[in-house]
Amino acid sequence: MARRIMRNIEGNEMLARIDLCRFGILSGEVSDPRTFKAKLEKMQEVICAPMQLAGRHYVRTASIGIAFVTPGSTPGDEVLLQAETMMLDARHRGGDRIEVLEPSVRMLKLARVKKSLRRGAPPVL
Repeated sequence: MARRIMRNIEGNEMLARIDLCRFGILSGEVSDPRTFKAKLEKMQEVICAPMQLAGRHYVRTASIGIAFVTPGSTPGDEVLLQAETMMLDARHRGGDRIEVLEPSVRMLKLARVKKSLRRGAPPVL
């Protein structure tokens, strides 16, 4: 999976493995969020392309969460939580999709996830 993602990483981007099946992409300045989302949609197609292993075909899905930040405005761990919140939102909505953290709903969604985590329950989005 990491190799498939790495093939789509450009010069100013960095891939980080968060755990076994979760990755983060750190990108430099994003001048147009729609263009960046379109790039991730193409990457999602690459990730989800069928693969063959030991004579069997496997298909993966990818739930992607996007959070944007301006330098100096949000600590790194908070940005990661925001992106993860959106990834969980994508899964909650059926998976195999991309969700962008919209500023208008950011605080509401983050508050719900943090409340659920404090109770030890799965996030409720």
